[in-house]
Amino acid sequence: MSLQSPSGGMSSKFSRRIVESVLSRHSNRYKPVTLSAKDVNQSPVFQRPAKWISKPSLISRRSRIESYKPLEQCPFASSLASPPRMTYMSRIIIPRDLLVRMQLTKNNITEDSPLAYLLTPSIEGKKKPTDPILYYPKDLQTFRNITTKHGDKGVTKVSKVYFLAGVDFGVSDKEQTGWLAKTEKVVDLIEFAKLTDSFERLETAFPSFSPAMGDGSDSAIILSFGAADHPFSYAQQLTVFNLQVILKDHKELYDRLVSYFKPSSTMSVSLSPDQDHTASFLAHLYEYSVLLGMH
Repeated sequence: MSLQSPSGGMSSKFSRRIVESVLSRHSNRYKPVTLSAKDVNQSPVFQRPAKWISKPSLISRRSRIESYKPLEQCPFASSLASPPRMTYMSRIIIPRDLLVRMQLTKNNITEDSPLAYLLTPSIEGKKKPTDPILYYPKDLQTFRNITTKHGDKGVTKVSKVYFLAGVDFGVSDKEQTGWLAKTEKVVDLIEFAKLTDSFERLETAFPSFSPAMGDGSDSAIILSFGAADHPFSYAQQLTVFNLQVILKDHKELYDRLVSYFKPSSTMSVSLSPDQDHTASFLAHLYEYSVLLGMH
């Protein structure tokens, strides 16, 4: 039997036979199903739409680094386990929580400046993936050096900055971008506000400090209120945060901590990061000391 039509193509009879064979083989699969309102209401998609509508996670929740329990018992872990990012200046990969996000914004501060855009600290982070974000080391000395290099004027030109042309504001010329001379102070205020907020949340969750919040825990941190030369030290295999050194320029917060913790005659208390609020406070205290260059 010839499979070719006179024109050289496959004969219509043979084509029809192939189609019928395929349909007969998969007839059950393509048979229409009648659904009632009850069937729809009992459907998992109807009862739990978020599970079925959302995009599948690339990493299982159980495989994420945050699910590793020992991380919850270390105040440094949340910062060091944050997603890695590349610093703009050195091109080194560093945990995101140890970096400062700088965002490109319109210059609405100085109207007489020829610089249409400013590179400023970003408080909220990225709102969308295309936002032009640059990461700088969380170190006040770095911003102090940049300010000194650029002068003490209110707004100075950024000497070297790269970002994609045409994103958000349609910026195509880096010469249009400026740098605030007070960036160092702004970064300090933002990070200190985070530390203060974390303490106030701890104070709200636990109105009065109890020694049980730290005693007997292998992961406890010692908060020392006595005189010291260095921000960190070690005692009996425990890390000691010397608050007089870390908060030497913020006496008001230091006095609030003394009033809350009520240190004993040893001028120190023990605080465990086992609770969310205590872990957050200790993590922000560590990050602020990093900002001051005390790491």
